Amino acid sequence: MKQITCDSPFLLLTLSFLGLLGSSTVFAEETFYTNLKFLDIEFEADTPQPSGKFDANTAARFEFGYRLNEYVALVVGVNRFKEIKESNVSTDGLAWDTDARIGGYTLGLKGFFPMGERAEFWVSGGMFSWDVDYDITFTKYPGLPSNATLSGVVEDEGRDQYFSAGIDFLLAPELHFTIEAGKYRQRDVFENINPAKTSDFEQNYIGFGFGTIF
Repeated sequence: MKQITCDSPFLLLTLSFLGLLGSSTVFAEETFYTNLKFLDIEFEADTPQPSGKFDANTAARFEFGYRLNEYVALVVGVNRFKEIKESNVSTDGLAWDTDARIGGYTLGLKGFFPMGERAEFWVSGGMFSWDVDYDITFTKYPGLPSNATLSGVVEDEGRDQYFSAGIDFLLAPELHFTIEAGKYRQRDVFENINPAKTSDFEQNYIGFGFGTIF
């Protein structure tokens, strides 16, 4: 298991916004809303390679939802993660660099729990439909000259789960600020290429964002 933990300034930003909440305003019911969120990722990969390292990862998420009532909403989201770079050396002398691009969309439900008139706690979960593009460049390979490289592109897609929870704060009747944490999963990546050498990806994150109600 390989893991990266990213230092994040989001906590300080969140505390700053907590002091800027405006006067009491009740959250709207039976309405559409949007969110634009910025996520700080802790990326984990369970792969058959014996060694490797990942660059820090960030992501952006756009979310569109319809609130059915005070407590439940339908949510559709679009995610795009930063490219994830990895360098590998195997025990049999192979060496290669990879550049993975992960994205996709989510479809789920969101449940709300009011915390007074200016804030509410929420949980969300559902399907994460993902796609992965993997650029592979071999720098050491049997029969490959020392100054040459061998490149290729591997693609895969699938459906797994996502989970998240957070708190929304009303800054104005049509504007809210969000803090949240969650997890995205991609299981058996590249199973269609080699079922014996699949990878499991997880992205654990914290983030913040702003949304509108209309």
